[in-house]
Amino acid sequence: MGFHMETSQTTSLEFYKQLKAEGLKKLATVYTSIKDTLNMIRPALAKNDSILDLACGYGRVTIPLALEGYKIQGLDLSETLLKEARHDAVNAGLAIKWRQGDMCALPYRAGTFNKILCLWCSFNHLLYRDDQIAALKEMYRVLGPTGTALVEMFYGEDSDLKSDPAYQPPFYCSNLEGVINRIFVHTERSFMDLLKTADIANSRLVFGTIGTKKRMILWMTK
Repeated sequence: MGFHMETSQTTSLEFYKQLKAEGLKKLATVYTSIKDTLNMIRPALAKNDSILDLACGYGRVTIPLALEGYKIQGLDLSETLLKEARHDAVNAGLAIKWRQGDMCALPYRAGTFNKILCLWCSFNHLLYRDDQIAALKEMYRVLGPTGTALVEMFYGEDSDLKSDPAYQPPFYCSNLEGVINRIFVHTERSFMDLLKTADIANSRLVFGTIGTKKRMILWMTK
């Protein structure tokens, strides 16, 4: 990765440090219901899959899927959010493997997972192209043969984003619970160019609405 005075990791950690798990949980109920999210991803999963919830946060998706019997692990950059995830998982009687780590340098061996989920706007928090490319390559590396990664994100054609006066492509800034959130927002064209640069050939983009928000979803297969 190239050198940046402000890194994707430092800005993301600061955002979630300020927001805390309580603020993130509140936002999750406003923007995307867990029911809508689970309905989107269940058709792509099988109970015998080895699944990674990448940028799992406080376990919003990890824990419900584990309760349904899926073999899922969680990784997040924020130890604060992981502490909340561990607490909630124990209370639910679940033995989930949680790891602290960076999606640009995943602490897993090649071919570890059948499925990778990177949901909400986690990928959008990567503010630099070299970080985005590194994350895509890392997901591809840890996927097993015929594995699939599902990456959900905001996208630049979303009129809701363009209506915000702070929107300056490719960045979008918003005030969430009194905390400034800065994310990188791709258009379809710019993301296809990113995939080409990352040399990710087996992929497709789909578009839809999850909860109240328009989304761009990458399906990447090994």
